Amino acid sequence: MREWRPILLDAPLAARLQKEVEGTVLLGAGDRARYATDASIYQVQPLAVVVPKTIADVQAVLALARDGNVPVLPRGGGTSQCGQTVNRAIVLDCTKHLRTILSIDPAARTATVQPGIVLAHLNAALKQHGLFFPVDPSTHLRCTIGGMAANNSCGAKSIRYGLMADNVRAIDAILADGTQHRFGPVADNLGDIPPPIAALIQRLRALGAAEADEIAARFPHQLRRVGGYNIEVLTPRARQEGRENLARLLVGSEGTLAFSAAIELALSPLLPRKMVGICQFPTFRAAMEASRHLVALDPEGVELVDRTMIDLGRGIPIYRKTIDRMLLGEPDSLLLVEFHGYEDGPLLAKMAELDEAMADLGHPGAVVRATDPAFQADIAEVREAGLNIMMSMKGDGKPVSFIEDCAVDLPDLADYTERLNDVFTKHGTKGTWYAHASVGCLHVRPVLNMKDGADVRTMRAVAEECFALVREYKGSHSGEHGDGIVRSEFHESMFGPRIVRAFEAVKDAFDPASLLNPGRVVRPPRMDDRTLFRYPPGYAPDPAFTPVLDWSEQPQSQTGGSRAGLLAAVEMCNNNGTCRKFDAGVMCPSYRITRDEVDLTRGRANTLRLALTGQLGPDAMAGEDVAAAMKLCVSCKACRRECPTGVDMAKMKIEALAARAARHGVGLRDRLVAELPRYARLAALLAPLANLRNRIPMLARLGERVAGLAASRPLPTWRRDWFRDDEADQNGDVLLLADTFNRYFEPENLRAAVRVLRAAGFRPSVATAGGRPLCCGRTYLSAGMVAQARAEAARTLAALAGDRPVVGLEPSCLLTLRDELGSLLPGDASRFLADRSMLIGEFLQRHAPDLALRAIPGKVHVHGHCHQKAFGAFPDALATLRRVPELQVQPIASSCCGMAGAFGYGAETQDASRAMAEAGLLPAVRAAASGDIIVADGISCRHQIADLGGREAVHSIRVIDRALTGRPGR
Repeated sequence: MREWRPILLDAPLAARLQKEVEGTVLLGAGDRARYATDASIYQVQPLAVVVPKTIADVQAVLALARDGNVPVLPRGGGTSQCGQTVNRAIVLDCTKHLRTILSIDPAARTATVQPGIVLAHLNAALKQHGLFFPVDPSTHLRCTIGGMAANNSCGAKSIRYGLMADNVRAIDAILADGTQHRFGPVADNLGDIPPPIAALIQRLRALGAAEADEIAARFPHQLRRVGGYNIEVLTPRARQEGRENLARLLVGSEGTLAFSAAIELALSPLLPRKMVGICQFPTFRAAMEASRHLVALDPEGVELVDRTMIDLGRGIPIYRKTIDRMLLGEPDSLLLVEFHGYEDGPLLAKMAELDEAMADLGHPGAVVRATDPAFQADIAEVREAGLNIMMSMKGDGKPVSFIEDCAVDLPDLADYTERLNDVFTKHGTKGTWYAHASVGCLHVRPVLNMKDGADVRTMRAVAEECFALVREYKGSHSGEHGDGIVRSEFHESMFGPRIVRAFEAVKDAFDPASLLNPGRVVRPPRMDDRTLFRYPPGYAPDPAFTPVLDWSEQPQSQTGGSRAGLLAAVEMCNNNGTCRKFDAGVMCPSYRITRDEVDLTRGRANTLRLALTGQLGPDAMAGEDVAAAMKLCVSCKACRRECPTGVDMAKMKIEALAARAARHGVGLRDRLVAELPRYARLAALLAPLANLRNRIPMLARLGERVAGLAASRPLPTWRRDWFRDDEADQNGDVLLLADTFNRYFEPENLRAAVRVLRAAGFRPSVATAGGRPLCCGRTYLSAGMVAQARAEAARTLAALAGDRPVVGLEPSCLLTLRDELGSLLPGDASRFLADRSMLIGEFLQRHAPDLALRAIPGKVHVHGHCHQKAFGAFPDALATLRRVPELQVQPIASSCCGMAGAFGYGAETQDASRAMAEAGLLPAVRAAASGDIIVADGISCRHQIADLGGREAVHSIRVIDRALTGRPGR
């Protein structure tokens, strides 16, 4: 177990930070620890974290840093793979507030932005002008322009548009000493420039002149050369050719030279049409040999997908259908060749040329054409998830980033990759390959265990042999991901000592006190210094903590038990930050409303990993840092599906809730929710009394004070006409899971389900046990009462034994049988029940294809329950509704509704609940015509829509029932 050694700012400096900075200052151990990692193998505890609200805050932090001789690290999305965004420093998280588009000039094709703006958000704003920013890393949905500038990012289309350095016109920078200056093209006459900056430029020019010959001799002639500083811009030749732009020097400097307060970008015209050819190859080498020939067709990009990525991607449900559609047979490797343009005709001609080129290379009929935009988008999603797909490998051995950024000339690519594979074999490992074949920059990652000292030594040996190969081929060792910790120490072997001394001179000219991200690019630590690792010597699960759920799906559990299994599940988060996206998916609803790392799946996973390994103190799973991370987690399970590595935070939250319940007990509100299935029948019998709280404001206020149930929110209404089991058939051929919520709050849904199932030719019956209705145990799990949940699950499992299909209406209840049941009661019986448990829409799609339905002219807007989406059941719900003649079915693009069981009733989570609803759902509800139908299969979703949107929402089975019977109403 790793010992926790706090590293803090001294108290006076911390106090000044809190006083002088308008934004948020985070000093707690958990808050700082969440910024100790990026997507690399490293972990370095920051001294503090500041979330600046304004550029003035940045100036204030730099002033305090100078006074205290404390380093500062500007940070974007924290997705760097080389360790450049972790340091023992004050971290500046620019992503929450410093994300404004300052200006767009369509005529000049420029935009000026703050560093925290996400690339995808910028391009969304540019689309109306027919423009886009063409540097497109796979992380475009969450990477920031500031981080891209710091790394000198490239992306898949660099063969067409170049690197970040080629697309940044100017940077308004703040130096470590507080000086502000706009760095861009340099005038011949420095007289109009402030004397300190003029002196700096003269010093840099002198350095460039002195080292011009060495730069020409030692810098590789590669498009993808981003190692070190771009000092070629300082040479007399660059000045003579009009290329002396000092913004280019700052690009790729990884926050070590200046803080970029504003960045002026060069934009490109948006080409509206696209076609993709998916070229199939029988061997990896054949694909490598073909790359240069396909590049000759002038595509936007040529991207590699290797066999490992194909196999791992097929194992991830969200990508399986797309990958299957991409393949002809079982190829070893794919090259995705992409063409863009204004019209289909020329693009189809290009596709014909591609077919001909592949035939000439000996691969006739080996191209899958992707001309449909939806298919193209799915392919892009797979390609962009390349790293995360590779990292979905289970076990301690993972593809490790350290040589993943090398680039060689295309004629050398086949030989280089073959020889590098021989290096891997020599050291007893293998590499995963994908990405930018068009520019000879393939992201290759050897599979190594960074918890094993022997594999760490292998990492260094492989790095040294790989870089020797790169030198032999006159390639670049750093092609787009930057240098950070993992590659900076190799600058001397790649460029020579004289160039490295020049890099150091540049650093000293800009930042003589080495306050800005020290030890990155120049004067770095060793890349294999295990004290800097995420998994240092002694890293192990805390033996004092015992998980309450089964984690045997993780291989580590076979030797290390449930503790190792849970920790391995948490470690599946590789920090690449897919959960920071804001696209049409669900993940991560809490982050979307707060933009705080603590409310992010990644932030929660890091918190749990640190807690489970003793790095947040004893009994940390029951502590305040974990509680803070979980406070706004709504257990939507979106990460279970949308996170490419399958981080299941909802399941992990149960472990945290159970630990906290064991230490602190269960509060009144949580106990009321947990025990609801046990007292529901009594409450329904006393419905007039039980419903008084909604009609008497004083009772609602009392409930808020005593139980924390928000007085402003009406609770579900108990129904005296609840659903009775005898309303269904006896000994039927389908078991209807009559959940507590539909049984006692909305019994008309169960009655509709019975009618529809009978009309489809089935005899639905309701199973009970012990004289009371079945319960999946979910309400107990939401309170951390796992023993009680397990008891209910066992009762339900026994009652549902047999081979009859089990059909349910409430997604959170029915899908518990497909998810948590196996973690509570692992074994064949649980797996068999999971396999035959279906939501009503799934069942009707699979088993009632001939159900006759009458027309319902009109439109229905459908909000998918988070769990429906997480288990891939939402498409069946939509398809079932689309079987109704003349009914237009429009899915609502939304994340979580924000009710999330009892979350929306909590007094302390009201603002968060409402903000989640307003993020997509409520605007769509308000925009719906008054005669349109609103559908939501989750009872919590229906109540959120009614309470905050003022519209009735119904379960989809009610619409099907209406189409079946023709009865009026909804």
